[in-house]
Amino acid sequence: GTIATGIGFTQLAELTASIDIPCMTAKIYLKYNTIVGADIKSSAWDEMRLAGMEEKRLALELGDIDEDGIPMCPVIADGQWSKRNYKTKYDALSGAVSNEINNIV
Repeated sequence: GTIATGIGFTQLAELTASIDIPCMTAKIYLKYNTIVGADIKSSAWDEMRLAGMEEKRLALELGDIDEDGIPMCPVIADGQWSKRNYKTKYDALSGAVSNEINNIV
C-alpha cells in the first residue's frame, strides 16, 4: 500500500498511530519495501517487454517497417506535474506535456 500511494515509513507510522495500530519498525519496513519494490520492478519490466513484442508483431503485420526492415512503433509520452504550495504561498503551478516521438533508434 505504501508504494502504490507514494508514502514512506514516517507516513505509515503516523497513519497507524492515528488509528491506534502498532507499526512495524523502520528496519522491517525497509526490508519488505525492498523486496516488494524489486518484485514490482521485475513485473513492470516483464510487462513492458511483452508490450514491446506485441507492438513489433503488429508493426510487422501492418508492414510498418523502415528501409532496413526494422518495425516502426509509434510512441507517445506525456506527463503532468504540480508545484506544491505547502500551505504558504497558495501559488501552486501545474503543467502538462505531451509529445509524439517519431524516430527512436
